[in-house]
Amino acid sequence: MTQEKLIAGIELGGTKCVALLATGPTDVRDRVTVPTTDPVTTLAALDGALRELEEDLTRRRLKLWEDAP
Repeated sequence: MTQEKLIAGIELGGTKCVALLATGPTDVRDRVTVPTTDPVTTLAALDGALRELEEDLTRRRLKLWEDAP
């Protein structure tokens, strides 16, 4: 099984920020939105969100392997 390369993307906005994992512009695997507050809090929330997305994706990949014949 070949794993596709994932790209982490972050969009910073005035009221919200979006973190996502994708293989390309038309294949977004997961995304999380966090509110924009002060810079330290917002960046920490984005860092945590990307780590959670990565962990969730890893769990799903392991589940696929477990379910394989």
